[in-house]
Amino acid sequence: ATTVKNVPGDRVLDARKRQGVHGWISEKESEAALKVSKLIERITSLRVVNTVNEDLQIAGYTPGSYYTVHTDTYSFGEKERTRVATFMLYLSDVEKGGDTAFVQAGVKVKPEKGSAVFWFNQLASGRLEDLTWHGACPVI
Repeated sequence: ATTVKNVPGDRVLDARKRQGVHGWISEKESEAALKVSKLIERITSLRVVNTVNEDLQIAGYTPGSYYTVHTDTYSFGEKERTRVATFMLYLSDVEKGGDTAFVQAGVKVKPEKGSAVFWFNQLASGRLEDLTWHGACPVI
């Protein structure tokens, strides 16, 4: 069995920005999460297993749900934190809509089960990469 920790209220933190259900799963608590982390290591050559990275995030989008354009910089308590890189694995096919749109890069990725998208959120200088602003288009 796999444990997914839900966000309080089982909905997202700010419904104006995101509609859907999401939570986190720890590789320390789940063999499946550990396998995914090891897969990410093999694909990206980045060390993610047993590091200070956050738990894996799982998001579910039902018809009409979306996530507005954002960057993977977020506030945690009083500190702002940037995810150095993002690896997004699609767990299901979507018949219509649900694309991940990188608005400044002019690129949309259609969710297909088993496919993934990987990007660095910041440049080697530490400056944020503007081309990584992305959002989840509504699922139709």
